[in-house]
Amino acid sequence: MNKQVNYIIYAMLLSLSLLIGYFFIDKIASTKLLNQNQSSISDTKIKKPIPPMSESVVLGKTYFNNKCAPCHQIHKDDPSILGFEQRGPWSDRQNLYSWVRNPEAFMKNDKYTQELKARYGSTMLAFPDLSDMEIDAIVDYINYVGESR
Repeated sequence: MNKQVNYIIYAMLLSLSLLIGYFFIDKIASTKLLNQNQSSISDTKIKKPIPPMSESVVLGKTYFNNKCAPCHQIHKDDPSILGFEQRGPWSDRQNLYSWVRNPEAFMKNDKYTQELKARYGSTMLAFPDLSDMEIDAIVDYINYVGESR
């Protein structure tokens, strides 16, 4: 009878240790999986929400598609216009207005635009009909697209 009690106690201890072992293995596996998921989340680029288009950006998109898109794509170097205000004389809007309305005349006194012509083999078309407000709207649209990438 003493042997039978010992077997029962051993069986109960074995069952209890299996349950405890399963509990700890499950916790360890869950922790490893959680750490892997957190590291993969931190590795992925979190996109910021795209702000709504202002009225100027909406108008700029229309003007851009009608006037600029036949020759320019915002995300391609043909020539690239994304971030154009950081290159050449375009940080001064008066230069930009003069360029858009009469590129040939502007180019005569500007080395940067002369280099653009040499690089791409052509000059931008003139748009003397665009107002300052319309050119500003196009710039707003280009900057909006650049910021929401």
